[in-house]
Amino acid sequence: MKKIFIYSMAVAGLLFASCAKSEVEQPEVATGAVAFNIEAQTRSGEYDPMAFCTLRIYSEEGLIRKYTSLEEIPQTLNLLAGNYRADVELGQRLYASFEEKSYHGEQPFEVVAGKTTPVEVVCRLLNATVEVNYDDSVAENFAPGFLTSVELYDVAST
Repeated sequence: MKKIFIYSMAVAGLLFASCAKSEVEQPEVATGAVAFNIEAQTRSGEYDPMAFCTLRIYSEEGLIRKYTSLEEIPQTLNLLAGNYRADVELGQRLYASFEEKSYHGEQPFEVVAGKTTPVEVVCRLLNATVEVNYDDSVAENFAPGFLTSVELYDVAST
């Protein structure tokens, strides 16, 4: 009987020891911070395209964060170290409007472990509306069916 008692105590001790928590080392995760500055090349007016702001952050795997207003975007955002791309849309997505312009910008950036990376995204005009007013002499000097075409090019890229 004494042997059974000692044997059962030994088994209970082994079971208790195996159930005790053991500290497992967690691998260190390298993180850094990002601080965004979003700008648009706008003209003064009542329409504020910043009131309609969407920021998407992409990693190599795809979309990882989306913010739909300036108020949602944190002052600094902690991310794993690595390469990313910020994609910003400002304004309402209208294809033709004299007042309500749309802007877009994107900027690749790298998050470095232990550092805060400033990322500036400059948004350029996406949509434009053109109104052409001809003098009456144009109709007199050109044949019927005369067409006007307007080409838009990015001045900053030339």
